[in-house]
Amino acid sequence: MLTLTDSAMSKSVSISNIRLYQFIREKCKIAVVEKNQATDDPSIFTQPKEKWVTMIVNNSFLLNLFIEDIDFKETCREEQEKLEKEKKRLDNNSVKKRPKCQQNYITSKTNHDNCHYHGAFVYDMNNHCKLTREQAQTMTQNVKLIASNSASGRSMELPKLIWDCCLGLYGIDPPCQVGSCGLPNEMKGQAIKPGQDLMTLVQNLFMNNQAAEKRTKDFS
Repeated sequence: MLTLTDSAMSKSVSISNIRLYQFIREKCKIAVVEKNQATDDPSIFTQPKEKWVTMIVNNSFLLNLFIEDIDFKETCREEQEKLEKEKKRLDNNSVKKRPKCQQNYITSKTNHDNCHYHGAFVYDMNNHCKLTREQAQTMTQNVKLIASNSASGRSMELPKLIWDCCLGLYGIDPPCQVGSCGLPNEMKGQAIKPGQDLMTLVQNLFMNNQAAEKRTKDFS
């Protein structure tokens, strides 16, 4: 099937019997998987049939051309594996928000010690109540905004807020815990329903941190 041309300048290989090559190529393009026949009996299950073609090719040029031209049809399992692999690749390279520290991150570009966070809630020392991170931030910003718009220009006292986990001052002291992105260790292995908001789940966990709550009570 091959013609070898060897000149002083270069060597080239071409297919001499192109019709034979095309005949074999088209035969190998036939679907390799026969799907199951429809049946009314759910207990009957048969594996799909796979049709195989074995080719022995001695020439590397012909082998590579043959593989490229045939474009082998994939089985259902191979197609599913490819879709799952691509889905995982896109997921690993998409921007997400860490449920613990609420900072943006990309899974494929993060390290174990990239997540710095507080593992509890914020405590309002003046009103003796628990606050979420968002509530504490809103309260602090409101005070700053009122102070900046005050005609007298007097500064206002910021709310006395502390983190329950380490008694650190909110907005001043750095996070007390370092770890990998994702869910806290307390939630590893926990069944999570599809569509559940991870941020809310982690926030509820932190808001009910009993050890941190006891530490704050002892401190106050």
